[in-house]
Amino acid sequence: MASELKITKAALHYHFASKSELGEALVTRYATRFAEALAATESQFEDAPSQLEAYVGLYLSVLRKKRMCLCGMLSADYRTLPGPMQDAVLR
Repeated sequence: MASELKITKAALHYHFASKSELGEALVTRYATRFAEALAATESQFEDAPSQLEAYVGLYLSVLRKKRMCLCGMLSADYRTLPGPMQDAVLR
């Protein structure tokens, strides 16, 4: 992962002592951004059909970039994730 981010492994481990800590931070960041996107959707559109359309649009934008929902991907391995990551997925 460090090479993909164009940083050294030492720099990565300076901020995250373990894979579990890194995973928890990634899940928390993803969930926070998604919650903010949902809140923005709710504040932009008053009626339920428009909110639902915008909500679906969030998922479509991810799929069009050939990406997947992080928490969805992790759910298949939920039972084997470290405890802090499990907790972050459930928040």
